[in-house]
Amino acid sequence: MPVYASGGLWLGSSLNEIISDAQDYIKLGYSALKIRVGQPRLEDDIKRVLKLRETVGPEVKLIADANQG
Repeated sequence: MPVYASGGLWLGSSLNEIISDAQDYIKLGYSALKIRVGQPRLEDDIKRVLKLRETVGPEVKLIADANQG
């Protein structure tokens, strides 16, 4: 059964924390990650997601959680 990493990648995490969390999950064998979005400025969410995509590459699936937003 496919699973994804749901911890970490928090809305309040810095870019460095997101990168570190993502790298740790990839090392553990996860092939999908969930990132929280919902910053006050859409541009900040876009920057975070783009940085995450750059970090994990095209093969890892990304899931966005808007925190009931």
